[in-house]
Amino acid sequence: MKSFVPLSLLLVGMARGQEEVDAASLNAILPAGYTKVCEDGEEGGAPRGKRQVGGGDGPPPCWTLVDADFDRKECSSFEGKCSTEKPYVGTGQNTMCIFFPQASKWFKLGGSYGWCGADNCCDFHPKGQCNPPRPLATFFPMPSGYTSCDDISSEEKDTLSVVGSELMKGTGDGKQANICILNQEGVWATEPVTFTDCGGFGCCRFEFVNQPPQEE
Repeated sequence: MKSFVPLSLLLVGMARGQEEVDAASLNAILPAGYTKVCEDGEEGGAPRGKRQVGGGDGPPPCWTLVDADFDRKECSSFEGKCSTEKPYVGTGQNTMCIFFPQASKWFKLGGSYGWCGADNCCDFHPKGQCNPPRPLATFFPMPSGYTSCDDISSEEKDTLSVVGSELMKGTGDGKQANICILNQEGVWATEPVTFTDCGGFGCCRFEFVNQPPQEE
């Protein structure tokens, strides 16, 4: 029987310290369709920001989301109406019809969603992949009409904030925006971010403009 500990509490636990929640415990309560967390001996997919269904040389695949019970024989009906952008999905969306040009064939591909960020933007992973355990940020996109997190009330911050990965609606690769993020001192800070790896549903990954350089 699965625990009824709210998923949000476990995600917050992971954000504060991965050692507080082991992968097996987290997987025991994840909702159906959510990408499992890698356990001992398992490796995740490609690095964050580099995942692409059907990646490789040649034209990108063309996809569209469908219900889990969609007849796979009807996938070809989406020819000319599918998307060649990087697949992003929303919560609970985990099945797509996809055309691979190299194979010249349509497939019904089941997978899983997550990690998720703001604006109901989630990664899509083919079945069998898992996510490495990782810290998650508490943040939200800066609302229209505001220029600083200090101007936003505590009540609004509580309503807007999410615990998730670096995903949100964006304005295109290379464009910038501001987010509000809860720092390690528990203070809301205004941080500029740059959008990258944009794809389906207007979702993009983002990187911090003021991120310190990675040590080699």
